[in-house]
Amino acid sequence: MILLDPIRSLVDFPFYKEARNHSTLRCLGYLAYLGLLFSGFVSAFIFLTVRPSIRQAGEWMASSLPTITIVDGKASSDPAKPVVVHPPREEKLAILIDTSRTQPFTFEEMTSRSLMIAVTQDAVYVALLDRGRMERRPFADMKLTKPLTIGPEFYRRAADLIIKAVFIFALPLFWFFFLFWKLAAGLAYSFIGFLINEGSGAGLDFAAIYKIALYAQTPWIFLQALMLPMKRPLPFALHVLIGFLLTSTYLWKAISTARETPPA
Repeated sequence: MILLDPIRSLVDFPFYKEARNHSTLRCLGYLAYLGLLFSGFVSAFIFLTVRPSIRQAGEWMASSLPTITIVDGKASSDPAKPVVVHPPREEKLAILIDTSRTQPFTFEEMTSRSLMIAVTQDAVYVALLDRGRMERRPFADMKLTKPLTIGPEFYRRAADLIIKAVFIFALPLFWFFFLFWKLAAGLAYSFIGFLINEGSGAGLDFAAIYKIALYAQTPWIFLQALMLPMKRPLPFALHVLIGFLLTSTYLWKAISTARETPPA
């Protein structure tokens, strides 16, 4: 039963004798199932990690930024006077709301006033400091059928939508990446398995070794999921080394158990 295959891959080495004869479709189904479990866990972790920050940002915008109403390509704010705010933990850069201003901003003025975003009566200006340029987004380009009000409720709803989108988009993205990653890694480990097979005289063909290599990656996948909440991640080189050693060890034991030729 494919639902139990991840557990069997971890603790039941005789299972690999069965796995070597699995169909290609069964192996792909296993990877898809394992990828769904792993991607779901990663997506849920990211969702729970970023949700407080996104919600906090939405609340900050709701309480700090004036309400802006856009009608016929023109913006007005309440209060109407210019407002300068600094995002949390960002004292050097600021956001300016000045809907009484009609004069365009220049990049030089934005940088001299340490502005990353400026809202005037007819446009939004965004300073791209890392690219050394500025983008202008005119309100006249917005195809609005009725006045648009951007206020506290707008920011809170936007934060909630972003939180939902993080999980909705992260799950399929990680799932597709997982499939291609593990299929490619399985091929790489197959060559290691081929050397183990030749050295031990196990008598397995390359197709069987590849199938075993796909299943032998399971322990490292589980360990990666368990390490995800670590506040201090392992150095990349150590991360790769642990994964290589763990998977290679499982691969060696699996090939020894699933061998076609009895040991001499």
